[in-house]
Amino acid sequence: MNSKSLVKKLGLVGITLLLAGCAIGTESSEEKQNSVESSLESSVQETTLPEFKEGNLIFSEFYVGKSSADRAIEVSNIGDNPLDLGGYSIIIYKSGLMTDPYEMKLSGTLAPKSSHVIAYSGAGEELKAKANQLDELLPNIGMYPMVVTDGKYVYDTIGVPGYKTEWGTSIDLVRKNEFMKGTGKFEPFDWIGFDNSNCDRLGQFECPLSLEELNEGPRIPSEYIDAPFFQEGSTTLGGGGFADVTVSSYGDGDTTRFNYPNFVNDAGYGDGTSCRYQNIDTPETQHGTSINAQPWGYAAGDFTNDILRSSKRIKVQSLPGVSITETFGRLLLYVWASNETSGYDSFFLVNHKIVQAGFSKVQFSGDTSSKMLYKGISYYQYLIDAQHKAEKEGLKIHGEKDPNFNY
Repeated sequence: MNSKSLVKKLGLVGITLLLAGCAIGTESSEEKQNSVESSLESSVQETTLPEFKEGNLIFSEFYVGKSSADRAIEVSNIGDNPLDLGGYSIIIYKSGLMTDPYEMKLSGTLAPKSSHVIAYSGAGEELKAKANQLDELLPNIGMYPMVVTDGKYVYDTIGVPGYKTEWGTSIDLVRKNEFMKGTGKFEPFDWIGFDNSNCDRLGQFECPLSLEELNEGPRIPSEYIDAPFFQEGSTTLGGGGFADVTVSSYGDGDTTRFNYPNFVNDAGYGDGTSCRYQNIDTPETQHGTSINAQPWGYAAGDFTNDILRSSKRIKVQSLPGVSITETFGRLLLYVWASNETSGYDSFFLVNHKIVQAGFSKVQFSGDTSSKMLYKGISYYQYLIDAQHKAEKEGLKIHGEKDPNFNY
């Protein structure tokens, strides 16, 4: 079956747009979603996808390297027997439109519990060496929806057919081991975004980290333990290092006043200077008459403050090479807490816990935090993953009604 005949089957009606969540930028998630919905409403076609059917061939990785020419798709055979790929295709909907398909016909035989990599023929030699098959266009940098199909059934989906969304740009998107099965509807939480500085994970059947490890979030990376809090020669730029703090006064869900060590005080940030949690924006509590309380605002404050009260140690971490303060002069930092009295391994990222509990979406740019890695995954992508978990479970701002708010 050719691409023109396939497109009559591979359309979609009545999709509700889901946040694909891997985009990095300064727009809010809501702004991105509204923009996509308004500009692409007309792209949905009056046809339907072939029936979804569980099968043994699924997407398992999508890679876009530092150069956009370095791009590859990995499919895996999750079955117990060899699989003839000759009857399968990957359909990429260029520009997100159902009327603009690109067909990549697969070839070869795929052993059980193994992977098949298709790379762009213009990619670098390191990536092409990982490939089992080359394609002369592979027109996708993580924005266009794709399906695995044999023309009769759809066996797996990435992205939302009918829409253009940034579900996998500038990352190495790897399927989690616990979700190694095809889906008719893309679930962002089934995937995790690794750093894209190398393509070493392509061709590996399993995700390097378990769901339990990913849900725990990052721990303090060893390379930052001895990093300076301030960039050398500056008191306004971060160096990526840590400062030990205690609570001066508790605030709302994304703001706390800390007592800082002398070297921070001497730089002009006295005890009690407010700290805004990086990438976090929880609902508001009442601030005089200018800012009204919002649902889950007070609950978010209780959540954050309970973590701090029960912690035996608290550290704050700056972001390397960027301003250490935000618009209102507050320190903009990552906040780490530990329930142990010594060592680094027990510290967990409070910012991550706030998002995972459903009290905040991931906000603001991830340009710098996407370079801060723990086990190959950036702080930013850990936060994105936490948001996907909260969205999937419908927690707090993602669907629950605040029982203590007077609506």
